[in-house]
Amino acid sequence: MSIPSRRIGPGTRRRSSTTGTVFFTISQHILPEAFVHYEADDDNVIEYAIKVGAAKRTFRARIERTIPDREFSEIDLNTGIITEFLLEPHEQGTLVTISTVYESKRGLTGLIEALFVPTLLHRLFREELVKLGRYVLLVD
Repeated sequence: MSIPSRRIGPGTRRRSSTTGTVFFTISQHILPEAFVHYEADDDNVIEYAIKVGAAKRTFRARIERTIPDREFSEIDLNTGIITEFLLEPHEQGTLVTISTVYESKRGLTGLIEALFVPTLLHRLFREELVKLGRYVLLVD
């Protein structure tokens, strides 16, 4: 029996900047407030922690740039969860899409994930896109 993949997102917003400016801004770690730690090394590996309520969880991920300045992914080194960032030229700006793909767990854990993870990720994506928009407006 296969475990179904779940795609959360996308969170999408149009930005008035070029894809290069938006990519640079994302790479400068414009992150939601739930991110309480973020560190990158020279091997395209990042470590970050997210705190929700009293719970804090640390992640390590590898960054892969699929299309320079347009598409990149964060692949969690422990779970294989993939968060994709897609930047598309759109009219007078850039369309930014963030989505996450993961394998659902079985049983009660899977049910709890299905109830809480999509809501949490949507909230994080929305906050990141809003912060990105504010920052890009300041540097344009």
